[in-house]
Amino acid sequence: MFKHIRDLREDNDFKQSDIASRLGINQPQYQLYESGKRQIPVDILIQLSQIYNVSVDYLLDLTNSRNAVIPTVNPNARKALTYFNRLSEENQDIILGEMVKLHREQEEKTHKKKDIG
Repeated sequence: MFKHIRDLREDNDFKQSDIASRLGINQPQYQLYESGKRQIPVDILIQLSQIYNVSVDYLLDLTNSRNAVIPTVNPNARKALTYFNRLSEENQDIILGEMVKLHREQEEKTHKKKDIG
């Protein structure tokens, strides 16, 4: 299913165990991702994009362009994504709702400070 991921690994003369080790997972787990038998968590996709210097869209076979801009993800965002992906869909919805709420509150405070100043 993820032809680009396999091709990148083979083009770089890596074994599945090499990539799995860099990702901090075991080879059978990585094989499930590469074969498309298991969904690849966002944090793993980001790590793969950094290893191969390609976009996540390329890894997901959504584009054939390797050179798309790869956003930098700070360590806190990466950690948040890791935990977020481990949550149930229901809990992910709750977290997203809270994030939107916090963002709106922050924006309101920012606008109030501008109005006062």
